[in-house]
Amino acid sequence: MPVVRNCRLARRDQVADEDCDREVRGALEYCWSDDTSRTGGRWRLFEHRPRADGRNARLAGEGGEAMRAGDQHELTPRERHAVQEILDRIAALAQFLEQSPVPKRPGASVLYRYLARMKEIQGNSDNGVSLVACLMAKEYLNRELDMESFDAATKPQGAPGLDIDEHTTAGARVVGEIKTTMPYGANDLGSAQKSSFEKDFKKLNAIAAANRFFFVTERRTFELMRVKYAARIPGVRVVLLPFGESFVA
Repeated sequence: MPVVRNCRLARRDQVADEDCDREVRGALEYCWSDDTSRTGGRWRLFEHRPRADGRNARLAGEGGEAMRAGDQHELTPRERHAVQEILDRIAALAQFLEQSPVPKRPGASVLYRYLARMKEIQGNSDNGVSLVACLMAKEYLNRELDMESFDAATKPQGAPGLDIDEHTTAGARVVGEIKTTMPYGANDLGSAQKSSFEKDFKKLNAIAAANRFFFVTERRTFELMRVKYAARIPGVRVVLLPFGESFVA
């Protein structure tokens, strides 16, 4: 059994013990594995799910323990692969920063190469943020609705169309847009942000679905939606991820 340490929980109100042995329900956990015989040490994804005896079983992602068969809320292979790519980039960046400290008084060319290498390692981090936000939205929907199984990593990040367009087991359509936006202004969105939000509002208003959601990941954005923008999407549920706090516009 690999040793896991430095656990990171997606739910901010939870902090894992060193051996991950605690009650954590429905949370994603990212652990460094010292199983060098198989992976050489790497960040791996773990999920926690309740067991029949009331205790929580830790279900490992790709490269770890087998996931329990039949758990409809577990990550799909494509989702696990996408998350693992993000974790590998984080590990590579951490290694680079540890092994290549910033030179004292660097010249412009040295500083450029340093920053360029960081950018190369990170790749398109915006896509990573969006993917993880989609996974949080999927977790919320699986908690609140009896959802048909779906893959949150199928639609490429940034591709046109709805961020979420799925169905419940009863056949009801579920649609959603997701924003990871941090408001540009102190008390409002920036001009470009407003335009982006308006496009999403238009998409949601054009659809006659039983369940419509507008997901945000920042509390300031959530509060701005409540006081300034919610009236533009009547009947849509605005949700703050990952906490699940919500209201109907």
